[in-house]
Amino acid sequence: MCATKREDGISERIELLRMRINDGRAKPDLVAPGTHIQAGIPQSNYAADFGSGLSVCDRYFPAGQTLYSWSSGTSHSTPAVAGGAALVSQDFLNKGLAAPSPAMIKAVLMNSATYLTGEGAGDTLPSNSQGMGRMDLGRAFDGSARLLIDQTRILGSSGAIYQTSGSIDSSDRPFRVTLAWTDATGSAVGSPWVNDLDLEVTINGQTYRGNVFSGANSIGGGVADNRNNVESVFLPAGVSGSFVVTVRASNLAGDGVPGNDDLTDQDFALVIYNANSIPPDQPLIGITPSDLSFTAVAGGNNPGAQSINIDNIGSRSLNWTASENASWLTLSSTGGLAPSSLTASVDATGLPEGVYGTSITISSTDAPNLPVTLPVTLTVLPAFKVFPPLLFVRALAGIDPGDQTITLDNNDRSPQSWTVSDDASWLSVNPASGMAPSTLTVSIHSAGLSVGGYTGTITIVPERAPSSPIRVTVLLNVEPLFKVTPPSLSFDGSLGSDNPPAQNILLDPGLVRYSYTASTTAPWLKVIPASGTPPVVLKVFADITGLAIGTYTATISINAINTSAPPVIVPVTLRVDRFINGGFEGSSYPWIFSGVARSSVGAYPRSGSGYLILGRANDSEGVASQELMLPPGSSLNLSFQLNVESSETTTTKKKDQLFVEIRDIRGRLLKTPATFSNLDRTTPGNYTLRGQYNSSGVAGNVIIPPSGNAPPMLVLICPRPMPARGLPSNCH
Repeated sequence: MCATKREDGISERIELLRMRINDGRAKPDLVAPGTHIQAGIPQSNYAADFGSGLSVCDRYFPAGQTLYSWSSGTSHSTPAVAGGAALVSQDFLNKGLAAPSPAMIKAVLMNSATYLTGEGAGDTLPSNSQGMGRMDLGRAFDGSARLLIDQTRILGSSGAIYQTSGSIDSSDRPFRVTLAWTDATGSAVGSPWVNDLDLEVTINGQTYRGNVFSGANSIGGGVADNRNNVESVFLPAGVSGSFVVTVRASNLAGDGVPGNDDLTDQDFALVIYNANSIPPDQPLIGITPSDLSFTAVAGGNNPGAQSINIDNIGSRSLNWTASENASWLTLSSTGGLAPSSLTASVDATGLPEGVYGTSITISSTDAPNLPVTLPVTLTVLPAFKVFPPLLFVRALAGIDPGDQTITLDNNDRSPQSWTVSDDASWLSVNPASGMAPSTLTVSIHSAGLSVGGYTGTITIVPERAPSSPIRVTVLLNVEPLFKVTPPSLSFDGSLGSDNPPAQNILLDPGLVRYSYTASTTAPWLKVIPASGTPPVVLKVFADITGLAIGTYTATISINAINTSAPPVIVPVTLRVDRFINGGFEGSSYPWIFSGVARSSVGAYPRSGSGYLILGRANDSEGVASQELMLPPGSSLNLSFQLNVESSETTTTKKKDQLFVEIRDIRGRLLKTPATFSNLDRTTPGNYTLRGQYNSSGVAGNVIIPPSGNAPPMLVLICPRPMPARGLPSNCH
């Protein structure tokens, strides 16, 4: 980055680095000098380096010499800020203070920054051009009175506050307050901020919020900053009087102080410049603690009361009033004269378990920093600690699993009796009542349940907290004795042809490895091996010898040896017909395809899950065929659903054609029962029943192939090459 110059070599304009981050935070935090940084240059190979771009700006500066040059960029400003941070840290040590935290170093440097007004600046703080301004170590070490708080105060919950007060030391200098904190680790996606603290400064009756500026100075009004983890209030010289600084925990959602038991807390660094702790000349209220938290057990004793101290950290006298807005919260006093205290008590009787929130409001007409709101949290725990809170049980079909146990322990020192119930017929709990600590026995009666998932609930009712029952969910998964893949079988056979191919069943063990025996309910069905121990592959055979045309059903029973559990049943269907798979249901078997013929489960099934496509390509031919037995004297009536699509527009001349043919196994044409063309076209997916077409005249036809007599076969041919567009046809 280079600055432009006038002819005399003096910088005319400085370009500021402007940062943009897409989550709305103000960056940079501050800036430092990084332009026209002059230094000696290498006296060897410099020309080569300069020519390759390793140097920036002018090759030599000022003109007329070859020993010096200058450059600009964050490579110069960054080490300047690092050096400033080191000096701040050493200054603390030199004064006998503890080493400053990173948040304190950041607060000191940003609190003392100087507002820039040059080109590209002159904007409203904090800005993307200058942050809070240029680092100014002169102001950082000018000896002005400061009030410092470095992570010695912790805000423990949302709504908690910290307040401090004092007087402006000199009206000849500006008055500045800066709050900084090291936030809890945020998300790498979305909003990165976690804990939101807000700064408020009240002076001479006017309240200023952090980061609400116009130009270089703070203004009244505005809204709190919920994104940046540094907030400032800057007021120009000329302001005098007392002030109150409030740090408010608007939202604590993460662990800002690791290493303690509180997972939602935040500490902070606070710098108040040009200030001292001389008490102001008016009453100012100070309240400790900044929040209250109670824990009770449903049906148990109420937690102990807690005290709130109300002090006047200013002068004169301060009368206060207190109020609350929850039926379970009681205050020992509704008003008094500071310093004094009041006691907050809670009554959790009848409250179901959960987290309850309210607040106590302290008000006064005497102090300018009122009212003050103290958040109050009440956590009502269940009467018992229940373990486990969820039961997951796996059972084999027909066999009850072993008993489960649930333990009950008191959540406080006040033992309670209890009763228990369940809501499922397959679930029982014993004993039905007792006094904690106790152990419950849970029995699962799954022997009569089908394979599948079941849900039940066990309800434990404390005697003294009937409105806070404790529920334990029971998830039961009844699993088969064996895992069978596939769960059913289907065979297709052609009358007079060979038996359909054998099919496999993969038998895997369930929760327990049992040996098995397998049997069938039909003489045409056979399983091998009929006994063994899984995992094993069962081979299943269907014998159609002697069977008439029709549909047959049977089952395979797989029994676990040495158990009373019901068998695993595998349904089997056998269809015996002239045709096999006439609907192309998910496969092509036993059709033989060539050319453009294929089966599909795509866009136009008529019923079921498949269909035959012939065509869909120009100048193409396809054949789908299947062998059939046609004994002498028999007759086969053929019908099918047909959808013809065509881009041909002629209505008088046939173009692409589909032929239904009967041929013998040598390929000799015996009969052409039907022919279709583009003249038969319909809209896509619109099927028309075609047929019936009779096979008379070809049954028993004899040819002399090498193997002897053979039956005719059915052939669908589509289309024969024609000088026209393709005719796609879909058949069922």
